Amino acid sequence: MERNYKNLNLDRAAIEELTQKMIAERGYTLESFDDVPGTQAGKRVVFGHAGKNFATVDILFIKGGASTIKYLTGANRELGKELADYLYESINPAEFEQVNLVLKGFIETTLIPVLEVTGEEAHIEINEHSRDKLKTVWKILSKEYQDEITVTLHSSTRTLHIQGRPLSCYRAFIFNISELLDLAGLEKVLIRQEDGKADIVQQEVARTHLKAVLGDAYEKIHQSVEKLLTSGLCVKLAAPELPDYCLLLYPELRSIEGALKDKMKDFGMTVGKDGFGEFFEHNNGKWELNTASAAKFPNIATTNVIESAYNFYNRERHGLFHMEPIVDASRMISDMKHLMTKSTQAWQQIKSLYSI
Repeated sequence: MERNYKNLNLDRAAIEELTQKMIAERGYTLESFDDVPGTQAGKRVVFGHAGKNFATVDILFIKGGASTIKYLTGANRELGKELADYLYESINPAEFEQVNLVLKGFIETTLIPVLEVTGEEAHIEINEHSRDKLKTVWKILSKEYQDEITVTLHSSTRTLHIQGRPLSCYRAFIFNISELLDLAGLEKVLIRQEDGKADIVQQEVARTHLKAVLGDAYEKIHQSVEKLLTSGLCVKLAAPELPDYCLLLYPELRSIEGALKDKMKDFGMTVGKDGFGEFFEHNNGKWELNTASAAKFPNIATTNVIESAYNFYNRERHGLFHMEPIVDASRMISDMKHLMTKSTQAWQQIKSLYSI
């Protein structure tokens, strides 16, 4: 299908970085990245490589925050189209659509602090557009990026209606409001789906949720663990109806395994290819650190954290990732609610481990 490069929901703040990234990746030379000549707002990129004509690409900034890419004006249209396609493909498929979200359970005293924090962004301006007995309407706009969203609070039903393009104002507002949302509300802002169109999952909002769950421990987790948990939460919330959800607990179990190995290494115990077995013994239906291993930890509180995490990891990993001799009797996770209960328990284990 032929692409339409007009009125795109392109992240204007990322255009220069994306341009430089593509040019570096492909070994091209950037001659200039400047404003478009004349009165039209936008950016002009001139680039190329030795032995061929240079390309000229204009990214025109349209009223409302959208952008139009023009690459036919330069001497090397084929090369210009490469940048046009690179920028086009940076847009998540669902972000070609307008936002039209409704969130429940909001009153003005809850919403005002969110608006105030959002308004602290240097490029954002918030205005109360109208107010009556039934509703209050705010316009959130960016003078720098020229996009805006409309936020309407219906006082009688305590519903919040968010409309506009998913650009800088939407990202800032949703980032700040996400801390107030329960899982159902978070799911709405993470996933926008209409008539079977592609899903969008915003990683920064998923990270905000994880920060709220993990507290101070979030800053201590390893980069690989953070990636696992963020990716896992995004996939969970974007998942369709499934007959089984076992595979979606894998990121949490792998994260617990990594955290356990790291903490045990800190106290002189390296978990090798044979696993945790040499450090634990099974007593009265649960796993406990053996005497030699327990003696290496400074106090009973620390050993309790290690033992609790290992028992959770061992129980869930064995139960979910091994089949029983009677295959159809094997354990499953049949619905999203059960999955999120297990995930929440896993997050608490991870929080405790990184709090040692």
